[in-house]
Amino acid sequence: MKAGLTPENLERIEKIKASITTDTERAELEAFVEHHLLETEDEVEDLYNETIRLQMGEVLKIVNLSYIAKKYFGKTQAWLSQRINGCTVNGKKATFNNEEINTLNRALKDIAQIIGSHTVHA
Repeated sequence: MKAGLTPENLERIEKIKASITTDTERAELEAFVEHHLLETEDEVEDLYNETIRLQMGEVLKIVNLSYIAKKYFGKTQAWLSQRINGCTVNGKKATFNNEEINTLNRALKDIAQIIGSHTVHA
């Protein structure tokens, strides 16, 4: 299997390649493929952002994002929300890089430990 393609898809690709006889057809196919690859990349990015938001779940309702943004990232609550929600900022989707994901995970673990170690006495 080549790059995650099934044998059926590889066969289909070979048939398409064999059917192309002119430079115009080749250019049209390349434009078609590029267009759909870009659409697919956008869809994957949207799923990535949705995954982050879903993973955060109830945490988004419980924890103060402003606190996390300031304490762990040195940023604003808006900056953090933009990445969690995959907002477009300056024409580009805001996402977390790997280091920021690690920081977010560390923040959540720290907060869980802080909350878990507290009790209230009457």
